[in-house]
Amino acid sequence: MTTFKDSVLVAFDDKCILCNNAVQFMLKHDSNQNLQFIALDLAIGKGLIPVDYQASKSFILVEGNTIFKKSAAAFRIAKYLDKPHSWLGYLRVFPRFLTDFVYDIVAKYRYSWFGKTDECMIPNTSNKDRFILS
Repeated sequence: MTTFKDSVLVAFDDKCILCNNAVQFMLKHDSNQNLQFIALDLAIGKGLIPVDYQASKSFILVEGNTIFKKSAAAFRIAKYLDKPHSWLGYLRVFPRFLTDFVYDIVAKYRYSWFGKTDECMIPNTSNKDRFILS
């Protein structure tokens, strides 16, 4: 397992069922275990992500000193996934305004389309070391 310094941090809305399912997908298809995860509110509270990124509302990717949000984060995350899932990153050839537009629609309606939970996702013992919990 990589240390936090060596890994890529995915901050996600832990109340969003779509986001939680996406994290489960990433855990399953990131066999090199490059990705680590943190709830977005906790990441902002710990100062890992500036508060102004909270407007992104779902996924933020921190890779070194660079922060990616919206569709850029999704496409960047794809490069860490096993093939063929990593090929989703090639969708970045579409104009950013278009991919961010689609992203914004899904982000806006994700609670009504997929649901929301009052409880945060609790990692199981096999992947608990990939989450920053406090």
